[in-house]
Amino acid sequence: MGEQRQPIKVALLGAAGRMGQAVLAAAPSHPDVVVCAALVRPGSEQIGWESHGLRYSGDLDGALADADVLLDFSL
Repeated sequence: MGEQRQPIKVALLGAAGRMGQAVLAAAPSHPDVVVCAALVRPGSEQIGWESHGLRYSGDLDGALADADVLLDFSL
């Protein structure tokens, strides 16, 4: 029997953009990946908004403390 691995925890920078929204929509169909943080630019009016069950944040340091990887679609 194979060892069951934990999903990769992804912090998503640029979550409110077109590609960020596509990642948030696709992630639930991939059990080996979980988006643990949806990030927008610090000071953005979108901080606090919710999408796909996650609340947008500008706290990169806090998000990285809980994530295995940062996926950056901010540009």
